[in-house]
Amino acid sequence: MTLPGLVAAQNLADVVDREKAWDNLGSSVSVNVSISSPSLDLNFAKNKSLVDDISGNNLITFSRASTGTFVGSNGLLQTAASGVPRFDHNPTTGESLGLLVEEARTNLVLRSEEFDNAYWSKTGATITPNATAAPNETTTADKLVETAVSNLHFAGAISLGLGSNVYTVSVFAKAAERTEISIFMNTSVTRRTQFFNLSTGALGANSGGLTCSIQAFANGWYKCSITLNAAETLLDVVYTTALSGTNNYLGDATSGVFLWGAQLEAGTFPTSYIPTTSSTVTRAADVASMTGTNFSSWYNQTEGTVFAEVALAQPNIGDNQFVFRTSNNTFGNAIAVNILGSAQLSTALDNTFDGFAVSVANLVANVSAKIGAAYATNNLGISLNGATAVTDTSAIMPTGLNRADVGSDHIGLNRVNAGTIKRLAYYPVRLANLALQYITSASGSLSSTTYPYTFAIKGKDTLALNGVSNASARSFVFIKGLSTFAQPRITTAAQQAASGTALRDAAMLKASPTTIGNYFFSSGITLSGVSTRINGTPALSINTFPFSGSTATASILLGELRPQTNWRITEPMASGTIASPEFAIPFETNNFVLFMKAGQN
Repeated sequence: MTLPGLVAAQNLADVVDREKAWDNLGSSVSVNVSISSPSLDLNFAKNKSLVDDISGNNLITFSRASTGTFVGSNGLLQTAASGVPRFDHNPTTGESLGLLVEEARTNLVLRSEEFDNAYWSKTGATITPNATAAPNETTTADKLVETAVSNLHFAGAISLGLGSNVYTVSVFAKAAERTEISIFMNTSVTRRTQFFNLSTGALGANSGGLTCSIQAFANGWYKCSITLNAAETLLDVVYTTALSGTNNYLGDATSGVFLWGAQLEAGTFPTSYIPTTSSTVTRAADVASMTGTNFSSWYNQTEGTVFAEVALAQPNIGDNQFVFRTSNNTFGNAIAVNILGSAQLSTALDNTFDGFAVSVANLVANVSAKIGAAYATNNLGISLNGATAVTDTSAIMPTGLNRADVGSDHIGLNRVNAGTIKRLAYYPVRLANLALQYITSASGSLSSTTYPYTFAIKGKDTLALNGVSNASARSFVFIKGLSTFAQPRITTAAQQAASGTALRDAAMLKASPTTIGNYFFSSGITLSGVSTRINGTPALSINTFPFSGSTATASILLGELRPQTNWRITEPMASGTIASPEFAIPFETNNFVLFMKAGQN
């Protein structure tokens, strides 16, 4: 006889009947396991809007009580009006990065684009105003030109009079005749200096106590930044030309670099540019939330799965940064995907944080990461970038949740979040751990309704049959070679059900399958349903052991498989177990045993 989709073991020496064993050699079999559809899909990067792809509606209430800058698809800085969301881009590739979400920050230096202004003290240098096009393509970038003296060549904000804090200084710089600059911060402790190469985009030497970065922008511009690693009283901020790693040298009165967009902010990482003139300027926080039916239309409090693709400016700052958070407006009652030194799924039961959490490895600053976080009572799981899911089995779901806060400061909470959210999706079911691993992998797709899974075939006489069910991933078949010599070597097998839990080996295999006292198929059976008979009785009408209490007998999915008259169920099974995702029905013939998982309509 011929059966479709068969994969045989690598060694068939002990299989007596090759017609029943089949001859397609292989060592594994792949199946597609179903994934439930999401009830929310905010594809910020693709759509550049707040519209949910599932409902077609904008479910988000968004606010920012100020203007804000971002990078457009052309790589240039642009300004969004107050209250308008910003969809950021990679400044060199134009890649859409998603929704830009930042905490409130204040630019503490004045005249951020006017280095020729008297606010900026000049030593060993002069300023040529409006010398070239700036990162926003306006001709507002100045040129810092060194004088013919052996000295520092800088423009600086002197005697700032700020208190003790952790500060970040940044500036946009572009090479002219000189290809290096340095930024230094004079503090009450010492001078902190970092060199930047405007030709290669590389960081040079620094004096220690700093976290530094350089980011390429369009048209040869770089955003250079330095951050103090400890709270120090900041006295001066200085931007200076540099030569071969030194900023004290004999100038030639013509060479220099272009500067634009100076920024000084209290914080541990740089944020988007905030232009200033005669006074400091504060950019308000981005706040996004979903409430009322905009929340309840897609959310399931009992179980669910959050998918987030994010790039955070500083994911490991030791404080909660909520990528997703449900709440009833109390301090602790929530289900949240946050960054607390790592990607973390947490449930908090009350305002004392009597909750549970599971974390995976740390995220990398400004590098996109995919997080899949699933929850149900006593069943948390989280996967990062396709890694094996980490789980927690002691989680009780909080109650009374009525809103979702997306990548923002939660009302009443002192929490920060700065970065881009590329995509945020929600499934109203707890996806299997393998599904979490799939959707967060490089090849995973949220549009897929299935994920691939490959079963290992163990034992050299193992045969496997794939694809015999009619369109249900819940029905799987295993075949074991059974000759006198083969039987003792049948030991282990595993199979993944749609629930994501492995079938127990003990329920799948028998070292010596029984051949007497079992149910027989009657002659003439064809496929599934009422035509399937056991001991001559239609499967639908069997109400005795082992089928009593089970509704699965009506939908044993045999698909294109044509059982023969000498096939028989090899052992009684407890009432109801035929419907369990962890059991399979063993059938035996003279030369093999077939383990079939029952499906349900």
